[in-house]
Amino acid sequence: MKKTKRMGKVLTCLCTVVLTGFLAAGCGKDDGKEFKTVGEYVETYQQQVTGLEEQFSGSNMTLNITAEENKLVYIVQYAQQIEVNEDVKAYFKTSMEEQKETFTGALTELKQVVSEEDISIVYRYLNADGTEIYTYEIE
Repeated sequence: MKKTKRMGKVLTCLCTVVLTGFLAAGCGKDDGKEFKTVGEYVETYQQQVTGLEEQFSGSNMTLNITAEENKLVYIVQYAQQIEVNEDVKAYFKTSMEEQKETFTGALTELKQVVSEEDISIVYRYLNADGTEIYTYEIE
């Protein structure tokens, strides 16, 4: 559980920093809407996305950043199976809710550069076998 908590906090902070960095790099267009879709946004920053994903390779988990329709999705998969119980789910829920203000700010910034409607950011945590541990979506 300690390792799960630490990795959850690390991911939350890192993903937020990366998103903010991507957005800052995309600023400067007159219309403020540089991208038509979230998918276009992810494709444009694929090199940075790949670099971030590679940083996680030695951390007992993998990270995949992708677009699913109008969602920017961070998928974290643990390399070793963890026991999922109500305490683990409660931890993830509490941890994500504590970061809600940060996530809302990141989503606001994303909406400033992507024209697509109803954009959201999803944080999805998967166990080693691919089953879902917890998903948090900020709309």
